[in-house]
Amino acid sequence: MSMALLRNMMIKALFLLSLLVVVSGKVGQAKSNTAKLRQAKSVLSGAKNFVQAVHALSKIPSLISGNKREFKLINHCGYKIWPGWWAENGIPNGGGTTLNAGASKTIRVPNNWSTGRICARTGCDGKFNCETGGCGNSERCDGKTGETGVTLAGFNLKKIDGNDFYHVSLIDGFNVQIRIKPFGGNGYCQEIGRCSENLLHSCPNGLKVYRNGRTVKCESACTKTGNPAFCCTGYHNRPETCPPSNFSRFFKDRCHDSYSHFYED
Repeated sequence: MSMALLRNMMIKALFLLSLLVVVSGKVGQAKSNTAKLRQAKSVLSGAKNFVQAVHALSKIPSLISGNKREFKLINHCGYKIWPGWWAENGIPNGGGTTLNAGASKTIRVPNNWSTGRICARTGCDGKFNCETGGCGNSERCDGKTGETGVTLAGFNLKKIDGNDFYHVSLIDGFNVQIRIKPFGGNGYCQEIGRCSENLLHSCPNGLKVYRNGRTVKCESACTKTGNPAFCCTGYHNRPETCPPSNFSRFFKDRCHDSYSHFYED
């Protein structure tokens, strides 16, 4: 994530809750790169289902030994959610858990966790048919990335010069505000992910997804339509031919330090 995007944003809508990712330990400069985001997108696009949360809060990485980090997930929703996570090199606790309102869960990931992603399912029944973000009929996602159209917290630990890279992505859409807050370490590591309003309320009608008469997620134009001009594929697979759209600007204008476009670095 570039320095310009790592600004503390004053939250304007106090009713918004979020998934907070608090990163502790030897955290270097907070950055991300387009290649990793595109890789995450390709993984998601082939997935069945994954995770959602309409108002959640989670905490992430802390260095606890030479080869492990702690991520503490905290549910500030006021209702039950089902966080899920996956990565290239380690899926602790089977990749999922249940969090009642106000509950927390600590997971330990490798110190070099690569392409780690965290999101949250919501509205799941006893068979884990979820309103958003389903990843199969189980509490644990077991490496399945899940349904698109949800907010993602992304991590690459100790990737370049020992630095940790993190971002919040709305490239696939929004289902819950996710915040990442580094703790400890060194470098320019700022909290990111705050939004100025609840995107489920202000989402353009064409991008809204409804369940039982309620808006449960706001899909991106790429996820909704598959149009190469929105997905930066085919002829549009480079920055010159895939500029931000009005739809991606909708997300960016309201969640300034989250990614909303493939070529945003």
